[in-house]
Amino acid sequence: SWCGVVMCAFAVRNAIPHVDELVREYLTFRGFTRALHAFDTEKKHDKLKGFEVNKLVEYLLSCVHTHAIELIEELWRYLEATIFQHLDTSLAPITKRLHQSLRRHYLAYALSNQRRDKVAEFFEIHGPELSADPEWKDWFLIMYMKTPEQNEVFAPFFKKQWVSVFAKSLHNFLSSVFSQIPLPKILNFNIERLRRKQHESEIEFLHGEIHRLKTDLQEAHKQMAALRKGYPEKEKDTKVSPMLLKHVSFGNIEEAKRRLLEEERKVQRVRSKFMDEALSVQSSITTVGRKTVEVSHSPPSYEDDTEAVLSHALRRAAQEKKGISRVKSSAQFTGHNSAIKRCRFSSSGDCVASGSVDGTIRIWSLDGMSINSTIFCFSEIASLAWEVKTDRMLLCGTSDGRIKIWNSASDKIAGDITTDPLFPRIADITCCPSDSLFVSSAISEEHTKGQLSTWSLKTLQLQRQIDLEDNVPISSAHFNHNGSLLVTAAKDGFVRVFDMSTNYSPIMKWKASDDHLSCVRFSRDETAAYTVSPSGEIVEWSIHNIGKRLHTYQWVAGQSSDIAFDWEGNHFVVGGDDGAYVFKAGESSHILKVEQKSPVVTVDWHPTNNTCLLGSAAHNVVVTTLM
Repeated sequence: SWCGVVMCAFAVRNAIPHVDELVREYLTFRGFTRALHAFDTEKKHDKLKGFEVNKLVEYLLSCVHTHAIELIEELWRYLEATIFQHLDTSLAPITKRLHQSLRRHYLAYALSNQRRDKVAEFFEIHGPELSADPEWKDWFLIMYMKTPEQNEVFAPFFKKQWVSVFAKSLHNFLSSVFSQIPLPKILNFNIERLRRKQHESEIEFLHGEIHRLKTDLQEAHKQMAALRKGYPEKEKDTKVSPMLLKHVSFGNIEEAKRRLLEEERKVQRVRSKFMDEALSVQSSITTVGRKTVEVSHSPPSYEDDTEAVLSHALRRAAQEKKGISRVKSSAQFTGHNSAIKRCRFSSSGDCVASGSVDGTIRIWSLDGMSINSTIFCFSEIASLAWEVKTDRMLLCGTSDGRIKIWNSASDKIAGDITTDPLFPRIADITCCPSDSLFVSSAISEEHTKGQLSTWSLKTLQLQRQIDLEDNVPISSAHFNHNGSLLVTAAKDGFVRVFDMSTNYSPIMKWKASDDHLSCVRFSRDETAAYTVSPSGEIVEWSIHNIGKRLHTYQWVAGQSSDIAFDWEGNHFVVGGDDGAYVFKAGESSHILKVEQKSPVVTVDWHPTNNTCLLGSAAHNVVVTTLM
């Protein structure tokens, strides 16, 4: 969980200086002067910079700028020996690619500064090692080229955009790795204390929930008893719905029986939920105080962080063995009167929001399969997005230039934004995972011009317009895990990646299709971007090697403009004219087809399990569980 990463990062960054002082104090107290001197000496030459990733990345880049390849290799060998070798084997290709990119950045920088002697020195030292690697075959020619920066193979490595993306990738990788490594007991005790407090608070909350559920259960039993007698008890003892009393008092026995069955089902649901919560509390109470604390209902601890860049790879082997092969169950949400345009799981996965052409949005409870709220927008729903951190805010964009913000806690509209009338269709909305802002893409009626805007989620005020060349219309946008990058798909067939942490400028761009693009998404590990085109082609593009195709996936294209990944990033689902198609990343053909009688227009994947949403042109949303 993100909380686990934050606690781990807090321990590493803030506790290390404090613990260092404790160690020095202890050595002084014991009179171990030589050990104290050795400790201070080692500390001055700390290769990992106190686990401060910013300093570590800055040091590596400074070695590139001073042409100190021996220091780069020394530090990388140290990282491999102390950190990388303890990682899951599925992460080995990532560490290899980053090392390869660091070396190539060194060569490109040396050539940019007319230091061919350093390039020759590099190949003299590492040539025998790299000669057996086919990915380095072309690089042995680079020192003999007059203008390697104009060669299509080497050109990307000479661009500032590539260097910026590489530095961010290296930073994200090291941050994630450092947050996953097991800490020594002297550092870990603080995290255990914080986690214990967190679980104690959760247990206290669950006790309150059990009390509330017991009250609900008793109330439901009272209603059932009143219905069986054919008349209500005293008003102060029970609250039977007025509509139900009307059916009983007028002798509509069949209707009363139907209502009675509904109440009995309600009691069963409450009883089931009560037992689940009770078991959860029992599990929590019996494990608090042990060295490893587990609460069955709580999010995974920091060792299983699912939001970090590497989390999917840490469990990839188990997921691949299990696989997805068939549909386990399927259920339908009905209630819309026209085709579904968007459907989205909330951040917790407990709720579903669906919007349709008729201008209505319905918020569903996934457990009870019932409608919680209905929002009337009086115009076609074009886009839909939940706030990333909570289930509280739902944002919807319409075809008449309005963005509505719904507060699910108060069940009221929290804001209504009117955008530029020249760009009335809000084609997409995406919320930043690390800040209280969101990005909207608005398109003109002719679909020839567009506007990309950032808004404050707190004040609902426009923050800025992101510069777009020729006002190209953006059909889809997606943030990376920390909100520093935004990838977009445009009607001109280009993919653009914007740096959202500094000046909101595009740092890379490539032609992805001769047709327009309908959707784009970062892969879970953020080393690739997936694009969807109406022609029936899904392409996986490398982020590190700009414009390079990694895989191409084919399916029966339809009206769908969505692609959704599972929580591990191993599979994705896309809609088609005759159903939905599930793909495994890296395999060009689908591994499962979910048959539907009508076209699947929009899809989404549950954030924690293998449940998919399929929004169809037949006015319903199908909830499909895969296994």
